[in-house]
Amino acid sequence: MSSRSNENIQAAVDWLAEHPDLDVTEMKFANDRVELVCFGYNGLDGARAFYKHCGRLFMDKEFTLSLLKLTVKVSPTLEVQAYLGRESVCKQVKTGEVTRKESVPIVWEEREVTRDITEWECPSLMGGV
Repeated sequence: MSSRSNENIQAAVDWLAEHPDLDVTEMKFANDRVELVCFGYNGLDGARAFYKHCGRLFMDKEFTLSLLKLTVKVSPTLEVQAYLGRESVCKQVKTGEVTRKESVPIVWEEREVTRDITEWECPSLMGGV
């Protein structure tokens, strides 16, 4: 491990000492960067606690079908991430329907199928902190 990597690890340890409430479950190293990963936060209260525990730094949000990934870039070499269930923070609401032709398995013929159109409503993660 390079001396730069050691310095970055020490900086991460020092930053963690200043943020003792942060629930870090994993530490990753990649290209002289340190990533602290948190899996212990749940729901909107958990997301807000994560934001607070990180010192209210700018937080980036990334959504997948089932996860909400929160990322705080402490420095160019230190990143803190929390993974939460998307449905524990956001609410999926039906906004309409769409009908289109799709191939239906087994008989393999086209039929009109109606699917719900939904979007996610997510409250402010920084509110109430």
